[in-house]
Amino acid sequence: MTAREFLGDDNIKKLEGLGFSPLAIRDLARKEYETKKQSLIDRGINESVAAQGAYENMSDHEIERMDKAWLGRHQKGRFGDS
Repeated sequence: MTAREFLGDDNIKKLEGLGFSPLAIRDLARKEYETKKQSLIDRGINESVAAQGAYENMSDHEIERMDKAWLGRHQKGRFGDS
C-alpha cells in the first residue's frame, strides 16, 4: 500500500500544500492505517478483517459484516461439529 492509495490524491495535495515532505506523508499514512487497524482489533474485529477494512477504508458497517462472514467461515468444524 502506498500513502497515495491510502490517503488519496486530494489529501496528499493538501498535505503537500501545508509543507509536508513525502516521507512525512508516508509516515502519516502508515500511522493512520495502524491506528485504524488497531482500533478495529480492540473492538473485537478479526485481525485480517481489520487490516483489510483499514486498508480499503471501509465503513464500520461493512467491516462488521465482513467480520461476521469471516467468523462464519472459520468456526465451522470447530469443537468436533461439522
